Amino acid sequence: FRFANQTGIVVPETFAGVGDLPVGAYQTTGYALPGDNMAAVFKSKVCLIWVCNPAATRIPDAHFFWEALYNGTEVVTITPDFNASAMHSSKWLNPKPGSDAALALAMAQVIMDDGEIEWDYVREQTDLPFLVRTDNRRFLRKTDIDGQPGGDSSFYFWDENKDTLAPVPATGRGAPAWMGPAPDNGNSLELGSLRPALQGNWTVDTVNGPVEVTTVFELTRQHLEAYAPERVQQTTGIHPDVIREVARTFASAKPGMIFAGYRANKWLHGDQLVRTWLLMCAL
Repeated sequence: FRFANQTGIVVPETFAGVGDLPVGAYQTTGYALPGDNMAAVFKSKVCLIWVCNPAATRIPDAHFFWEALYNGTEVVTITPDFNASAMHSSKWLNPKPGSDAALALAMAQVIMDDGEIEWDYVREQTDLPFLVRTDNRRFLRKTDIDGQPGGDSSFYFWDENKDTLAPVPATGRGAPAWMGPAPDNGNSLELGSLRPALQGNWTVDTVNGPVEVTTVFELTRQHLEAYAPERVQQTTGIHPDVIREVARTFASAKPGMIFAGYRANKWLHGDQLVRTWLLMCAL
């Protein structure tokens, strides 16, 4: 890379040769490689091994899964084939090939419908409370409110405590909070006295007149209604009772994890599956 930079050579993206880039992770977090180290498998209380086969492809690390299993962790392998990892797991779910995203969305629907959610985390660490205009499905931004340039990266909550519009902390900087302090509202995501609403509809005054807004959480909840376990059974081949059991186990585990590797990224629309995994983890 240093040689290429010094000589001006164009170097393709590192993952390009094998199609491994986790596009869904980059779209969601702005970072391509979220995750933990292998020891996190042992620390987990439920581990979903999804679209991979570590007993065959990560042999030096596979012991973490089985040690976790002996330690009481629920290890669930989700893959169409009864592979070497499924053989040793607590449960094996065999969705029809290509239906993994529908299965993950069904699990997210169960978690959201049950309300088995880390509410404080969702409010502070995700964009699920962000306000969205119902007329064009775009985030409500500062430019919508005051018409001034430079407000495209300033977003809003609806503060339940004051029943009014409130700027989202650490936005309006034009760069992610982890890149360092900003000149305006700092880089802290702490909410303080703010309590962002997650569900509801409100009308706000914009430069173009009154506009109805709702939250990302509410729109996501509505979208997930189409993926209730009974509705995806035909698509995935997995019984609704099994989907609910695994989803509820995952949601109640402290901590739960999804071990996925890079396989999903090689498939068309694999980004949708990765994004849904991140939604499950965030909830």
